[in-house]
Amino acid sequence: MFIIYRPFRFFALIGGTIFFVGLALLARFLYLYFLDQGNGHIQSLIISSILVITGFQTCLFGVLADLLAINRKLIEDVQIRTKKLENK
Repeated sequence: MFIIYRPFRFFALIGGTIFFVGLALLARFLYLYFLDQGNGHIQSLIISSILVITGFQTCLFGVLADLLAINRKLIEDVQIRTKKLENK
């Protein structure tokens, strides 16, 4: 039910967590890179880029889901008003 009525909060929490884990791995790679030890840590760069992109996309899905929820509420209001007018 939480996903239906508050989708942005749900997806933003998940997406933000994934995004910040990706940023932490990116910061780790950059730290090692500037210490001239970054040669063997390319895997951290790849996984961090995947996590950052996935987190961003999850947040975008949250925005889309929120727009769909708003649209659903508006359609429900229109249906209720139409039924009230038909019953008069």
